[in-house]
Amino acid sequence: MVSKYANVPSKGDGKKPKIFVLDTNIVLHDFKAIRKFQDNDIVIPIAVLEELDKFKKGTDALSYNARGFMRDIDRLTEGKMFGKAGVPIGKGLGNIKIEPNHPFPDGLKDLFHDDIQDHRILSTAIWVRDNNPDRFTALVTKDINLRMKAKAVGMVAQDYLTDRVEETKVEITQREVQFVENPPEEFLQELLAGQNNTADWHAVCKSQPSANQLFKFKCASRGDEIACARYDADIDKILLVRKREACGIKPRNDEQKFALDACLNRKIPLVSLTGGAGTGKTLLALASALEQERDFDQIILSRPTVVLGNQDIGFLPG
Repeated sequence: MVSKYANVPSKGDGKKPKIFVLDTNIVLHDFKAIRKFQDNDIVIPIAVLEELDKFKKGTDALSYNARGFMRDIDRLTEGKMFGKAGVPIGKGLGNIKIEPNHPFPDGLKDLFHDDIQDHRILSTAIWVRDNNPDRFTALVTKDINLRMKAKAVGMVAQDYLTDRVEETKVEITQREVQFVENPPEEFLQELLAGQNNTADWHAVCKSQPSANQLFKFKCASRGDEIACARYDADIDKILLVRKREACGIKPRNDEQKFALDACLNRKIPLVSLTGGAGTGKTLLALASALEQERDFDQIILSRPTVVLGNQDIGFLPG
């Protein structure tokens, strides 16, 4: 139900670009967020810049994102003024504008007594909406309370979902390595000595494997040699997993070989390593990250600082 104190937000005519007013937490979450709204326009309230100013000197991820955003805005506005329409963000994208703080409409002033940044951002979003009645306007924030306040007064509010993976798109894969004894010799020949070290999965599987399903092939004819492989869904074939190296770190068993191969594979965006303490999970993950550091902006290492279940964290106490 829309509050009686607020106007029903216009949904626009469907032709003009939409307007998205970003909260501070969106920038701190993803400093490149302004480039994730296609050809729609972005409005940054002055209150957001005031909050970002508190984060510019830190060394954590929030401070990194705050500085990255400010540098990006500075480059976009070099030699330019924002003006009424703002400045272009880039080819195929909309404009960005810094909007001064605006008070709440008369009907809402009595509802928000506290002069806090959240209320300034909300009042600015309402002002932008009311001054653009022919365009869809929404406040984008990860703050649930602010979204509830906005919706209570008739302001469209949305979460930032661009970087979220929908559960329906996450395939449930088989966790165990599939062990196959004495596969057909033609299959092994193609896998081990073929031009691309790939082989047709029909020779060893009754049904199509899940993406990135792992295999171990034991070959009695080759002196019980173990061949490690992975199903590549992109090429619809089983691919040989070779022993790789990252920053001088080499796998010492098949499980570590699988782990390192997955961590170094750009086609696998999320890798989860499980195992007992001291099995090399953290070492392999860090080695893989450092091996690819030139291709990424930042490497973030996070771990729980509170002991769970009265057990030490990791291989060594502390």
